[in-house]
Amino acid sequence: FDPQELTVPAGSTVTWHNTTSTDHGIVCEDAEIDADLRPGEDQVVSFDTPGVYTVTSRTHSSGTNLRVTITVECT
Repeated sequence: FDPQELTVPAGSTVTWHNTTSTDHGIVCEDAEIDADLRPGEDQVVSFDTPGVYTVTSRTHSSGTNLRVTITVECT
């Protein structure tokens, strides 16, 4: 994921875009994200509740760039 840390105000949307040539899955239980993205596909998620969310790759379990921490601040 790039960037690996992101801070947004409550009510923001975050878009994941698969720029690779293979399918990728993303998951975050706290934000109820469980998505498979084919090459070129997007997943758009709204973050309305302040907090810290960790989104990880379901496709890959080790390595770099496999997690993003999203901090949602009060507006």
